[in-house]
Formats: sequence, C-alpha cells, structure tokens
Amino acid sequence: MMINCETTTLLDDLQKVSDVRSQIANYLDEMIKTLEKGESMGENLSGKLELSQYIDDLEKIGSNLKNGIFLLLVLGDMKRGKSTFLNALLG
Repeated sequence: MMINCETTTLLDDLQKVSDVRSQIANYLDEMIKTLEKGESMGENLSGKLELSQYIDDLEKIGSNLKNGIFLLLVLGDMKRGKSTFLNALLG
C-alpha cells in the first residue's frame, strides 16, 4: 500500500513538472513576441538591434520544452536514492 502512495505522489509531481514546463514554454513565446516587436520598432527608429540570435535560441528552447526535450541534472550524496529516482522516472 505504501508503494501506491509514493507512486501516486511521484506521478503527481511529474504532472506538476509537465505543467510548469508548459508554462515556461508559453512565457518564452511571450518573450519572443516582445523581442520581435522590439526588433521591428528598433529597426524603424534607430537601426536593427541584432536580436535574431536570441529569438532563434528562445524558439529552439521553447520547442524542445513543448516536445518534452530537456536536460535533467540529479545531484545528491551517496546512497540517497538518485538511481531509484531515475529508474522510477524512466519506468
């Protein structure tokens, strides 16, 4: 019975991570729109701001987040459950 509680909690936590990942991707989309607007306004007023590389980077990061591609770093002392966590995460 205890395993079901821990599994349910882990699944709930993973769902929260997924939700936050989606929120971050949405915030990145808003940042991209703001940078594109700034680039356009800057070009009209005083010259190009050269934000295209930043925009491209944010688009790539946002796309990866939406598709579930991200880096995960697991740190901890020896014998603290890092491998157990990763095994549970990967199924």
